Amino acid sequence: MRNRWTYLSSTIVLAIGLVGIPSNITRAIEVSPPSPVPALSPTVITVNYAAENSFVMVLGVVDGKMYLPEVNDAGPGVLTFSGPPGQYAVMGMEDGKRFQLTVVVEGDNPVPPPIPPPVPGVRSTVIIRESAKDTPGLALAAQKLQEYQNKKKRYNRYLDDDSKDPSGKLLTWVQDLLVQAETAKVPMPALVIGDGSDGVGKVVKIVAMPIEPGAAVAVLKKWGG
Repeated sequence: MRNRWTYLSSTIVLAIGLVGIPSNITRAIEVSPPSPVPALSPTVITVNYAAENSFVMVLGVVDGKMYLPEVNDAGPGVLTFSGPPGQYAVMGMEDGKRFQLTVVVEGDNPVPPPIPPPVPGVRSTVIIRESAKDTPGLALAAQKLQEYQNKKKRYNRYLDDDSKDPSGKLLTWVQDLLVQAETAKVPMPALVIGDGSDGVGKVVKIVAMPIEPGAAVAVLKKWGG
């Protein structure tokens, strides 16, 4: 039998097929291009299967609803289909064995995978600001962060962007952090969160220093501290 089916049987198979794959299902057929597939314009998906003793159907879920894509016979053992972004199940019988493959069609602007949260651990903090532009709000926010870091026995510094060493030279590591902040387009005052125990260590995140009460501590906790 070729790719022929009724709406009723399609609905039943879709309800079962997109939930899970039974253990005796094989994957002998070939589908190209491989999943995930870019938005189908004008791309079509080709399914190759054994021409004899086979039954093939394609069912989809688009925006949470069942979708029957346009399916065409392209020759013995070959069919093609296309459709909007969604999830499609290519399923049927081939040489007496059931098969099912899931094909994901992406949208024009695929959503990137979420960034996993940082692993909690030791976090150092450095606030870099222009001392000439200090404000009471910034000073209080820095104090609250200092108190939190002191309880955790962690590295914390509150520095001017022109901090110098005893010989009068600019501290190179502070300048390096300023370059990183500028690259990340973070204005001063900047809060640098690192993973060092007795220094900055590796930079985890650089953000604009929040001056709302307790906000800096909340940001630190968000980034693993």
